[in-house]
Amino acid sequence: MRSHATSTDPPVRIGLVGLGSFGRQHAHWMQALPELELVATCDHAVGPLSAAPEPQHFTSYRELHRSGLVEAVLIASPHHTHAAIAADALASGLHVLLEKPIARHIAEAHELLARPPAAGQQFAVMLNQRMNPAHQQLKQLIEEQRLGRLQRINWICTPWFRTQAYYRSADWRGTWAGEGGGLLMTLCLHQLDILQWLCGLPTSLHAFGAFGKHHDIEVEDEVTAYMQFAGGASGVFVGSSGECPGTNRFELVGTGGRALLNDGTLSLVENEVPSDEFIRASAEGWAHPNTRIVNLPVGSMTEGGHSQILRNFARAVRGRETLLTPANAGLGSLELAGAMLLSMFQKRAVELPLDAAELANELERRTATSKL
Repeated sequence: MRSHATSTDPPVRIGLVGLGSFGRQHAHWMQALPELELVATCDHAVGPLSAAPEPQHFTSYRELHRSGLVEAVLIASPHHTHAAIAADALASGLHVLLEKPIARHIAEAHELLARPPAAGQQFAVMLNQRMNPAHQQLKQLIEEQRLGRLQRINWICTPWFRTQAYYRSADWRGTWAGEGGGLLMTLCLHQLDILQWLCGLPTSLHAFGAFGKHHDIEVEDEVTAYMQFAGGASGVFVGSSGECPGTNRFELVGTGGRALLNDGTLSLVENEVPSDEFIRASAEGWAHPNTRIVNLPVGSMTEGGHSQILRNFARAVRGRETLLTPANAGLGSLELAGAMLLSMFQKRAVELPLDAAELANELERRTATSKL
């Protein structure tokens, strides 16, 4: 990463596409950053912001992209529109920051990324959980090999309790046509990104779950996936939006020890002798290697992850920094979610890399009869 932006850099003139509840939160974050100037908004069904001075409002993203008012856009529209709006913005010469997911499925994402940005054009994805200090500490532990060779990965990720009112809040929610999935594509996608960012993608998985088990929706709201990784590790990912109180417990076990992130508290237990060596070398009967507990205080975030990504994006547009989360960083979580969906659709284990066309066909069949 290069040096920070200076006070002489003019703010990036940015437009916001999508004024749902989360789009309006993005507007709040952007208006608090001196590196950005929100000059235009766009939504075909929602009125302008009540902000002063009021950004110019459009009902067509194409008109916004060609207006000459903005040099960048943040896209926070419903999932099924992401790829088309991003492609049009890039073709219009704009810098693009796209909310997750970058597309409805991996085939559409590959098509979007097949047209590389022009020289100097920035294309990023909002993966704000990579800014979480606990996740960054886990990344450092793995890169420093303090956990040794990974053996087991478990994430119980069920803090996503939602009522039926959540799905009534927008007509695209809970539908195949609108979301391309539910729990995995909307609620757990950041955690799937962190899982593959830390551990890599599995080589195969078998997912079990339910569609509309807890809610009157078309898409999945409960998933358990069993995974196998190239290095020999196995993993389990559990997600639900119908469990209360929920659990957020992420455990990484390796030959060097165990890291546990449990509801925001991070702990580390290290083996004095790697377990795979101790198994073969020990003459102490059923003894296990001595361990040491390492205190890992999680640093606080001076500003939220969304704001950090927004600030980095603005500075990258001005040539001051490199992108923390370029658009292709959004592929891993999308492939992992898609593999779980395909496994549930076909009731079988699937291998990765994913057969993108097979998943696209499965989703298109469901989209054709979706209630959106």
